[in-house]
Amino acid sequence: MTPWNLTDTYSLIKVVEQFELPTTFLQEVFFQQEVVTMQDVISVEFIKKHRRLAPYIERGSRGLNMSREKSTVKDWRCPLIGARRTISLADISRRIVGELPVISTMTPEERALRMQTDDLKDLMNMLINRREEMAAELLTTGAIEVRGFADDGQVVDIQTITFDADWLTSVQTPWNNTSATIYDDLKAAVEYIAEETGSLPDIAICGRNVEGYLLKNTQLKEWYAVQNRANLTMMTFAPKYQSPNARYIGSINALGLELYNYLGTYFDDATGTVKRYIPDDVVIVGTSGAGRMIYGRVDLAKDGVWSSYSGANVPFYSHNNDNQTTSLTLYSRSLPIMETIDSVRALKVKE
Repeated sequence: MTPWNLTDTYSLIKVVEQFELPTTFLQEVFFQQEVVTMQDVISVEFIKKHRRLAPYIERGSRGLNMSREKSTVKDWRCPLIGARRTISLADISRRIVGELPVISTMTPEERALRMQTDDLKDLMNMLINRREEMAAELLTTGAIEVRGFADDGQVVDIQTITFDADWLTSVQTPWNNTSATIYDDLKAAVEYIAEETGSLPDIAICGRNVEGYLLKNTQLKEWYAVQNRANLTMMTFAPKYQSPNARYIGSINALGLELYNYLGTYFDDATGTVKRYIPDDVVIVGTSGAGRMIYGRVDLAKDGVWSSYSGANVPFYSHNNDNQTTSLTLYSRSLPIMETIDSVRALKVKE
């Protein structure tokens, strides 16, 4: 028998915290800090920082009053995410995938426990993948489109959480042109972030096509192809896969940037197609650890009693005696945020 209670939400919360998680490259780079709150509505304050000078004053006079940095406060309810798996009598009456031997002696009860454990892992991965998609959408567009679905899978509500309307910028010369000034474009992004936030960006995450543009670019070749020690230290290219989804390209030491190619994909149920988290011709320049992942309160009712739960992932078990089915649902209220919106620049490098 399983050592944990499948029907108790509090017990299941502890279980899902122990599961091995899928690759979450964007979340690990930009949204390392996680905040769990019992609040329903989250107030987020956005700041545009500027470097200012203290004024000169006369001897003996008081200091001059300085206006505070202007900020924008927005109230958002963390969008509710939920995925469910249902087990019926027909499901546990026959052999399941991976069950050995082919002629099995596993009882329906044992088969149900096995299926529920596998379902919990699958649902966990789905929620984490959704948070990765939300992080990618924020990093590349400055907004998150939240589509609410009914039980039948039909869209019933669409809301857009907008952080910055001018997040994505285009370069002057497309990077697929070998004469493009790629170094100058990256340098401009680095300097913008440094000037606006007072911190240096340290990473550039590239879409699938960008690595080819870098290696063929005339401007970059002039530096890394010349046999000169001083020039070679400006940048180094040593492409290498570090995981199935993340490929290290190299570093531009003169700008303090580590370059990565992110190849992660997900299946979009709405369109029935496979999509990439980062578009093929987009580069994200930013400061690692600049964002936070906030988890809001999840309210659930069981047997007529309402309870509130705090956690990144909230499992909920239910059963229907009339239909002879059991259901396991995994809920989460998740929202990635950037409090200093200028800590990231998204570049569209090809029209």
